[in-house]
Amino acid sequence: MLKIVKIVQPTIIALAVTITSSVAALPAGPPAPTIDLVDTSDSGASNLDNVTGRTFLDFRVSAGSATSVVIKNGVTVVDTFVMPAVEFTTRTLTVGASLAVADLLEGPNPVSVESTDAGGNISRSEELLVTVDTTVPPSPSAPDLLFSSDSGSSNSDNVTNVTQPAFQGTGEANGTVRIRAQSCAGGASPVVGQGIVGADATDGVLGNRLGVWEVTVGPLAADACYRFTAVMEDLAGNISTGSATTDVTLDSTPPQRPTIDLVNAFDTGKPDNVTRLSTLDFRISGEPGTTVAIKDGNTVVDSFIMPGVAFTTRTITWPVEGIAVEGPHPLSAEATDTAGNRSQQSAELLLTIRPRRVSSSR
Repeated sequence: MLKIVKIVQPTIIALAVTITSSVAALPAGPPAPTIDLVDTSDSGASNLDNVTGRTFLDFRVSAGSATSVVIKNGVTVVDTFVMPAVEFTTRTLTVGASLAVADLLEGPNPVSVESTDAGGNISRSEELLVTVDTTVPPSPSAPDLLFSSDSGSSNSDNVTNVTQPAFQGTGEANGTVRIRAQSCAGGASPVVGQGIVGADATDGVLGNRLGVWEVTVGPLAADACYRFTAVMEDLAGNISTGSATTDVTLDSTPPQRPTIDLVNAFDTGKPDNVTRLSTLDFRISGEPGTTVAIKDGNTVVDSFIMPGVAFTTRTITWPVEGIAVEGPHPLSAEATDTAGNRSQQSAELLLTIRPRRVSSSR
């Protein structure tokens, strides 16, 4: 006899289980402190570069109220205080020979702030690199008038007609150079121009901390002899003694107008200034020391320096510079002084050369 067995599948019941976890929140630290060098303590051309020549420096500090604050130079604590209930407070640090007797040293100082609240939680600021430089820079080189500003026949005689001349020299790299001008007779010496010195090695030598500068001065007020000197100010605001001086003569006035006339003994024909001669003497006037050029049309046929006399005589023989003997010769004289100023051209002398013709015999 067969026995029937019935298998019953068990019923699975899903249970939703919620597991909760409670973790205690960590206490928040105090707000991050900040430190900044006060503008009035940041000497030099910029009050934002944190390079200074002062020995008592004020810092602007922020931190959580009532937190214990320490200021560090590197890893050394140089100041401690409790932050008052204000947004910012000012702390003064001193510069000295060692951190045993002062807070800051000559050179770079990595300054930072830490604040600690009552629960012992610590917050730190970003590092502020403050460079202290109390060393007076060396004097710059004497101002050297650029060739392009030294007009006239010589570009090295320091006689010029340029009223805004440019000078060059060397000085402490990245500093500020100022040019002062004084009358050669003495008196005040105001600043007439300034510029920034180039980086180290712009003078051609790497590592000597010197750079090249170029400064245009003026405009200068009047023709005179001027005595120029240069003074350096480094990034920290330290000022050098003056450089050696350079005397420059400004002459922007054209020389007097010259004159030219045919010497009477050579005026052989009629009307005036008609001659049969080809070698002729001329009577010239001009400002002493100027270079006088005699032209036939636009061609210079003679040039000389005017001596210290009222008149001088010059001899010219035709043909000259490719100009034929016979015919009209529109002559003129023009003077140029050592500064390069050119005079007004003289009145024109219209010379006519008619050589004597030799008749042929039969």
